[in-house]
Amino acid sequence: MNSPFLGRSRRALQAAASLLDELNVDQEKPVDVFQVIEELGLWLVFQPLDALLGAVLPQGNGGIVITTERRSTIQRYTAAHEIGHWELDHNQPVFDTDDDVFRVSGNERERLAQYFASYFLMPPPLVHAVASRHGIRRSETVSPAQAYLAARDMRVSYEAALRQMNNLQVITERQRDTLLQTPPLRAKQDLAYGHRPETGNADVWTLDVRSPSQQIDVLIDDEIVIALPENRSTGYCWLDDNLNAQRAARRAHPAPPPLLAESGTSAPADSQTASTAARGRTERTAGDDSLQVVFDAYEPGWAPVTSRNAPAVRRHLAAADHTEGAPLELSAADAQVPSTPGVGATGRRWMALKARAEGTSTFQLHYAAPFEPRTPPAATFTVEATVQPAPHVWHSRHLVRALLDDTDDGSPR
Repeated sequence: MNSPFLGRSRRALQAAASLLDELNVDQEKPVDVFQVIEELGLWLVFQPLDALLGAVLPQGNGGIVITTERRSTIQRYTAAHEIGHWELDHNQPVFDTDDDVFRVSGNERERLAQYFASYFLMPPPLVHAVASRHGIRRSETVSPAQAYLAARDMRVSYEAALRQMNNLQVITERQRDTLLQTPPLRAKQDLAYGHRPETGNADVWTLDVRSPSQQIDVLIDDEIVIALPENRSTGYCWLDDNLNAQRAARRAHPAPPPLLAESGTSAPADSQTASTAARGRTERTAGDDSLQVVFDAYEPGWAPVTSRNAPAVRRHLAAADHTEGAPLELSAADAQVPSTPGVGATGRRWMALKARAEGTSTFQLHYAAPFEPRTPPAATFTVEATVQPAPHVWHSRHLVRALLDDTDDGSPR
């Protein structure tokens, strides 16, 4: 026999599904919960609340208050939770703390709002789409990095994503509980090749030569981690725009004079000095300073070599293009002999860009020989990033624009 609470929880889920359908929300993309509040005719206010995450107030047509003191994922989930109260509690005033919004053993009223919020922000089409994108299946091992990617792409917290994926049977209860034992920050580090983001609750975005697109939208404090193959034994490495410009400004030394120069001759004046234009290192920034390099590391590659493998090694090092990082194929026996000498091979270059300020930036890396000013880069890697403001900043500007539009009577000012 079904319990009364089970019936009410089903009605909460049905209410969330009905509202999504009523507003024609695309349920395969992250839900714009703040736009939904506007479409419901409710007023929305962001305030620096200390003890509360959000509130529902019946004044006027009714409205919702959200704290500015938390990350955007928390703000979004809180907003969905408050919409749940508005839809389920018939316009009653509500003041929600952390426990009210997130504690799974809260009172019935809060639990129903939690069910509503989870379904509303993470409807089944969206959950199944991101799970498929990141290879998440209940029949296979799911890594914390995969779970974090699903949460990031749905714009919800790590825990909320895991619980909803379990609710929809995308992952098992055991998988959920195992993944919840890994802190989200550790999952981000796993994704970012061990790099720890400067801001723990910021999101991490990884790009490499296989990335389908290097156009990305991020928030302030988010980090973009770039991983590219690099083989320094070729004389090439990845240079940003500043270093590539310095490379181009270098002046090569002229050829030395003959060993037995004729009497009365001397080396040209240019041979005594070289241009100093390329000396010094400028600040590692990009575009309009929206992005800044906060981490840069290189891990050399190597391969064991024996005499019978020498031809393969020569072919590998003499390849025309090392940017794809093709592995050097050697015999299993050689790979198991620790005393076998090694040779430099394609390694990895990691670089983290932190979003410091709003704006659109283009960050480029050039695979070039640092001391060859006339040799063009062998490859270029471009990242185009738009750094978005926090939700409360965007909403404030939206209100100002709407106010200006309402008061603009066309007369000059």
